[in-house]
Amino acid sequence: MMVGSLGGAVMPPIAGALTASSGGWRLYWGAMAGIAILIAVLCALFIREPAEGLVSSHGWGYRAFLPTSQFAILAVAMVGTQFCTITVSAVTVPHFANVGWSAEYAARILGMQGLVGS
Repeated sequence: MMVGSLGGAVMPPIAGALTASSGGWRLYWGAMAGIAILIAVLCALFIREPAEGLVSSHGWGYRAFLPTSQFAILAVAMVGTQFCTITVSAVTVPHFANVGWSAEYAARILGMQGLVGS
């Protein structure tokens, strides 16, 4: 999770620079699509299924954990947390623009939020 927050610190200034350039939001979303494709290719190359019968030191296999209520609670908590974080990130730049601050300044504020989270 800390790596994701660190990405939240690095990416807003990059997004601000890309959107401020002549490419605008189209350049930004093109760059994000390219990064997503790169990450998908790297995952496909390097992530493999665990060996059959892989069990933790507590006797739990990963497939045994998926249908449990504990996993469901953790999954719902993570989805809720990400929903709030993404909502705040989505409205920060337009809000700052409405009060007269620049998009670059809003991107720096989002970067600080990500840095504090990591």
